[in-house]
Amino acid sequence: MTCPNCQQSMEPGLVDIHPTVASILIYGAQREHLWFSSTAAGPETIELILNEDDKSEAFCCRPCGLVLFRSVSLAAERPKK
Repeated sequence: MTCPNCQQSMEPGLVDIHPTVASILIYGAQREHLWFSSTAAGPETIELILNEDDKSEAFCCRPCGLVLFRSVSLAAERPKK
């Protein structure tokens, strides 16, 4: 896949969310999530993108740092925060 930002080759892989040992020791065993908050004009909407147990196919561009992945949650099923 070609990066839409810098047109370099992107590396395939996976994205997932998991706590670190330090975060478990400091904050306890709480669930972690990835949220999207739109910066578009209008009321702020925060949407769940990935749960702690989710994994998604991803592409990483090392030259510019862009990472692309598809949300595991379907748009209609994502709860609003």
